[in-house]
Amino acid sequence: MTPSHDATRPIHSMSASACLGRRGGRARLCAPLLALAAAVLALVAGQPRAEAAPEAHLLRVDPRASTVDGSPVLTTVLDTWDTLSRRTNTLAVIDVSGSMDEPASGASTRLDVATLAATEAVSLSADDSGFGLWEFSTDLDGRRDHRELVPLGPLGENIGAITRRQAVEEALRDMEPTADTALYETLLAAYREAKRTFDPEGVNNVVLLTDGDQDNPGGDLSLAKLKAELSDLMDPDEPIGLIAIGYGEQADLQTLEELSDLVGGEAYGAERTSDITRIILQALTN
Repeated sequence: MTPSHDATRPIHSMSASACLGRRGGRARLCAPLLALAAAVLALVAGQPRAEAAPEAHLLRVDPRASTVDGSPVLTTVLDTWDTLSRRTNTLAVIDVSGSMDEPASGASTRLDVATLAATEAVSLSADDSGFGLWEFSTDLDGRRDHRELVPLGPLGENIGAITRRQAVEEALRDMEPTADTALYETLLAAYREAKRTFDPEGVNNVVLLTDGDQDNPGGDLSLAKLKAELSDLMDPDEPIGLIAIGYGEQADLQTLEELSDLVGGEAYGAERTSDITRIILQALTN
């Protein structure tokens, strides 16, 4: 039976089984599913994403003839889809200090690259993926160095008249660089918030992106004190991972590695939009 396709349904709300059928030994894939996999694979490879033709509602792929990195395309597509279907609970924390206004590539700033990457990753994530968004620099909200832009919850859930996904996308567009970098204070606050909102049924992560190191003239939290505070908060029965992204040459990747190793997680150096998108997408999809 040929599966039906509603071209108006978002990619992230569709299931692989609804898009896949077989006839005569060949696979038939709905264009959104194929476009999704192509987008993710292109991002991982650092290549620009190609858009599928609007009229291509149903495309044929021969898994015996086409491969990606030595794997059949069909297998790669379905593995990608399965990954994107996993439930996660992620608090994203993005550096908006003054240095994020520096040029990155072309006419784009570092903040442009970071928010574009985050938007791309969020757009590819499932509706039931938990997601919250903070920005940080110094003294953003009174004496508080971070500001909550979107509270953590399922991306498909409504916040007023729009979904959380739409609220995140709007907040990312509105970010503006300012002031210094209260890295340690913000990370500690984010870990506490992730602990408060822990989802026992999901994979819980803090994703932090910064282009610098600790630079908070009004702060007194040392790295040793931060590590001690984090150690006190850690609970093996409620693990919270830290995915730390150091963007650019000025990022303190060594410290990010030490902190992610302490709580469990990974630290990455990133230079391109595709690097950041891939890392955030991995966190959002476990």
